Amino acid sequence: MPDTPAQTSITLDFKHDTLRIHKATLDYLGNPGHILLFGNPDKIALFVLRDDGSDCDSIDVAPYMRGKSVELRSSLYMQRWLSWNDALKGDRTYRIYGKKSEIQDVVQFNLAEAVELAKWVPV
Repeated sequence: MPDTPAQTSITLDFKHDTLRIHKATLDYLGNPGHILLFGNPDKIALFVLRDDGSDCDSIDVAPYMRGKSVELRSSLYMQRWLSWNDALKGDRTYRIYGKKSEIQDVVQFNLAEAVELAKWVPV
């Protein structure tokens, strides 16, 4: 049976202003020490790029590691991304599956493809 790579994904938690970059995405990027985040409101897309730390806007991921994923908190970014897609609600959490770019070390996430995560309700 062939080894199938896990699907790259992120989670946008608008209630807690948190972006989670999941392990499979970090693995695809080669588990970088630094990343760059870019957004394109015209494409309604976010991009996560591997960086060597030389860019002044790069993010050192080590302080933000939570288990095997990275959690970044920013109300400014989260509100900006929320404004790009009227279908998203500010008190919800969404998962977005990524598209691996032909350009290595880049993953694109389309906010129009966000899937709302169900709230867990105890039985």
